[in-house]
Amino acid sequence: MGESYKMSRKLMIVNLVFLIILTIFTAGFLAIITIPAVLILIIKYKKNLLTLSDKSVILTTGWLNTSHVEITHSKINSVTVKQEFISNMCCWGDIAVLSGNDVSGEMFKGIDNPKSVKDAIMRRVDKI
Repeated sequence: MGESYKMSRKLMIVNLVFLIILTIFTAGFLAIITIPAVLILIIKYKKNLLTLSDKSVILTTGWLNTSHVEITHSKINSVTVKQEFISNMCCWGDIAVLSGNDVSGEMFKGIDNPKSVKDAIMRRVDKI
């Protein structure tokens, strides 16, 4: 079908380590918050997917409330990448696919190598 991209494994590990350290430093008092947060993080990692097909970009997010957005290559105006300081150092970031009169775009957060993903999307768009 095409290339598929998931949420960054490095980002998930950084978040998990932060939540575990937070639980340890609060002597387990925040475990009631961190345990569900860890489970949600793992589910997000497993269920969020960006797929590039020959004709469209497909964004699938969510577990209980699933969102499946398909944007044909002919409708894509641009692709933006947002990386902050740490995410830039660790090679992950967010991608927004802008189509039509869309201002904010369809976001896919925490993807590995967002610049190469943007280039892959734009190569497919330019083929049209």
